[in-house]
Amino acid sequence: MKKRIAFLVTAVLLITMAAPVFADDLKFTIGSFVETKSNLDDNIQASGGGIIGADFKVQYNDLYVKIAEESRSGGSALRQKYILGYNTLSFGAFSLKPEYEFRTNSAMDDMFGDSAEYEHRFKLNFGGKFGDHRAYLNTMPTLKHDSDDLWYFHEVELGYRFMISGSRNFALALFNELEMTGDNSDIEQNEIQVRLYYSHKFENGISVNPYARISVYRKALGERYRVGSKLSYSASNGLAPFGEVYWEGTDKASGFTNDLMAKFGMSYSW
Repeated sequence: MKKRIAFLVTAVLLITMAAPVFADDLKFTIGSFVETKSNLDDNIQASGGGIIGADFKVQYNDLYVKIAEESRSGGSALRQKYILGYNTLSFGAFSLKPEYEFRTNSAMDDMFGDSAEYEHRFKLNFGGKFGDHRAYLNTMPTLKHDSDDLWYFHEVELGYRFMISGSRNFALALFNELEMTGDNSDIEQNEIQVRLYYSHKFENGISVNPYARISVYRKALGERYRVGSKLSYSASNGLAPFGEVYWEGTDKASGFTNDLMAKFGMSYSW
């Protein structure tokens, strides 16, 4: 707890000192959310204890820094994220959005202790315009380690976005998630998904984004299927409520399971 308080105090002091220098170009955003996941095969009993999260973001022109914290598993686990990124680098018809994230996963009472797990996530999101439509490649090579082991993880998504109009679009993508141990480079986890997205932004500020994820291959853990939707609203006063609901089915060796997740949150920018 003392380490968490010291970190937050230091971050606030640094931001307070820098704010007068860059005041005209600084943008601040704070947010929080709650997330619950229930198993539909067990009379809608909550699983995992839910997640409560909060974040703080400072943006200077296109450069941003973000700090986020999540209380997980009913408060017994802690996840922290420290993010540095740049919104968009443009090269004619092509673009790049780079981001680095340092993530920690630990028990609530053992932050940065022997049981903690660390991740270095390098996000490189590429985009390209082809007429009215868009192609994109999102990559996230990641190095994970704890006090003893080092291993590699990545997420890669290649997609094509069809622009129906200025406020509506549809995307089709192929996604891969892979994890390898550092000792012998064994593939511990490998999944390939087909992903479908639809986005509609209304003139009143409401955005609706239904999606589907379909496993075509998943090593060991069983193929999974997800159907859901994200909903958000951007108000003129800086408030932005958001939510997400999805059903996920997993074809495990022990049988098919059904889960329902709901997430609700609010952010404020000034």
